[in-house]
Amino acid sequence: MVRCISEFADVNGTHPPHGEGKPGQLTPSGQSRPLVLIPAYKPAFGLPSIVRSLLDSGTVEAVIVVDDGSGPESEPVFSKLAGVHGVVLIRRAANGGKGAALKTGLAFIAAHYPLCPGIVTADADGQHDPADIVRIAHALGENPGDLVLGVRSFGSGVPLRSRFGNELTRHLFNLLSGQKVTDTQTGLRGIPVDMVPVLAGLSPNGYDFELEMLLECRKHQRIIRESAIQTIYTHGNKSSHFRPLRDSIRIYAVFLRFIKKSLISAVRSH
Repeated sequence: MVRCISEFADVNGTHPPHGEGKPGQLTPSGQSRPLVLIPAYKPAFGLPSIVRSLLDSGTVEAVIVVDDGSGPESEPVFSKLAGVHGVVLIRRAANGGKGAALKTGLAFIAAHYPLCPGIVTADADGQHDPADIVRIAHALGENPGDLVLGVRSFGSGVPLRSRFGNELTRHLFNLLSGQKVTDTQTGLRGIPVDMVPVLAGLSPNGYDFELEMLLECRKHQRIIRESAIQTIYTHGNKSSHFRPLRDSIRIYAVFLRFIKKSLISAVRSH
């Protein structure tokens, strides 16, 4: 659990790319660009290249990378990132889970980029192409109050565990929420800035955080938009840190809590 970001993080490069102002200030065009937030636990070695592509696109204000206790083996990756102008590197002392890393980054953004119009989250395992991340950033800019999901197609080339897990979760979410979502587990999302306080208060710290985020949209009647992205799986998705049994239990526990709350609410309304 992170009590104070400064106690658990070394923050580098807090200025946005190309020297256009300080964190949170408006750019000369009068509008601040979105930020990219990447939770990283033992990231792919190609992550610095992806980050540079995002900064070179001129679409994003800065890239926030949260090292979720990756350990010495990942130090070469983070050392390269620390030297990139426009990157904020936050170091967590221990692995807390994807949701915990996302909340750490969101708390930093709330404190240091108060004028940020939105945040695009992306994974660190190389499954998100920079062009798709930029596309989601543009979609968020066009729909600043909506949650934008970068959705994958789940054809025969997708590993069975990923295809089955998403299909089951998708059908359950659609059934319980009454809202159709194609890809409930995507990590590529455009998040409106006014969602940050709500997300910071969510309890899940793992992959279940992302499902809880979708249910919060239903609760607050927030529109969820979708944009098709490339489906990239390398080496049978071995780079994923998703633990099928443990993380699936946590995800479906979110559904159980949702059902419980819905039943209690229905009883009270009568």
